[in-house]
Amino acid sequence: MTNELIAQFGFIGLLIGFVGGYLGIGGAPLYIFLVGTFLGFPQHMAQGTIVAIMLGPMTLPGVIAMWGLVKKNLEYIFIAVLTYAIFSYFGAAAAYYFNNDSLRVIFATFLFALGVKYCRATEEEFSSTVLPLTRGTMTLIGIAAGVVGGFFGIGGGVVIIPILMRFFGRHKDEARAISLAVLAPPVSVGAVIKYHSMGHVNWILVLAGFTGYVLSNYWGAKLGKSHSSGNFRFYFGLILATSAVLYAIPVLKQWISLAY
Repeated sequence: MTNELIAQFGFIGLLIGFVGGYLGIGGAPLYIFLVGTFLGFPQHMAQGTIVAIMLGPMTLPGVIAMWGLVKKNLEYIFIAVLTYAIFSYFGAAAAYYFNNDSLRVIFATFLFALGVKYCRATEEEFSSTVLPLTRGTMTLIGIAAGVVGGFFGIGGGVVIIPILMRFFGRHKDEARAISLAVLAPPVSVGAVIKYHSMGHVNWILVLAGFTGYVLSNYWGAKLGKSHSSGNFRFYFGLILATSAVLYAIPVLKQWISLAY
């Protein structure tokens, strides 16, 4: 491993940290795409290394800023943290039922769906049917977020926030506060254990990526507070969807050539 690779990984961390701070997201899907495309990481290695970055308290500043909403949901947050940490292992284990090429295409499909979601996103996304948020339903949310997070090597905010808003009628700020608080502890530990056991976590690059992310995240968040992010979300979604297509094309071409 060269110093150039470490510097490149850290630079991508700076970019993702700024974008993530601006939009209020983790940015792991885009991080995986970039290291897989431009640094040539195999899919399992990309996912394992990125999910290990999330062991650090990356969302702690957001938790502090939204402590009032976090405090009123501490019981639910604790339940989600526990279930996420356990079931992220099983999500990561499921990823090894697929080879790198198959997992790459599955990830690209997920990335495309995520991009479409951002293109169509509105500031408020409520459902007319509001379910009660209980210990049982929060357990299910934690399980779902853990499995998805472990399988794709990402945080679970893309699962937690929409579910809380669409099915439980929670305001976007409260949903974000819960998600940030769930992701502040090392909830990805289960997934990291699995990826590490398979030799797919590079700890030097984890440190470089985490450092870059933290250095730029505050400034992205600060800029995002003074801007309307609606148009930016649309273009970010368009970038994700386009990236997904580009990410899958090499594997699909290879599969087509083998078929004929």
